[in-house]
Amino acid sequence: MQVSDILRVKGGTLFTVAPDEALSAALDIMSQHDIGSLVVMDHGKIVAHGSPRSLITQYSTREVLELRFDTDDHAEHGEAIAGIGERIEVLPDRLLVYTKDGDAAAAEVHLRGVRPLSALVRRSTLEDVFLHLTGRTLVD
Repeated sequence: MQVSDILRVKGGTLFTVAPDEALSAALDIMSQHDIGSLVVMDHGKIVAHGSPRSLITQYSTREVLELRFDTDDHAEHGEAIAGIGERIEVLPDRLLVYTKDGDAAAAEVHLRGVRPLSALVRRSTLEDVFLHLTGRTLVD
């Protein structure tokens, strides 16, 4: 699918944000212009499109458990938490555990004797979708 295919169905106006702009800038534009869907692109190719909610539902989980450790290599903790949640993403500064229930995942981490410096449960966002689809964070 190409951008022209989407514009043919959705209308001829295209709103964009620069790759280095905050996700909130895209959401502000969507709100101002009553736009209900967006396109996720990676290296010039469309990798997904839809409403923010549908993209999160399709490509992420309800919640994300963020774990930060006192280490330069967060990957070393990945094996200890393997199997918790649906998938784990290792970033330079934290581990992300994708799960339906972040509190239950945090409890399981604790039961396994893993002691992060901090644990934060949050709802999935479009940044999680982008990370899943491209393997990169929005600031890469």
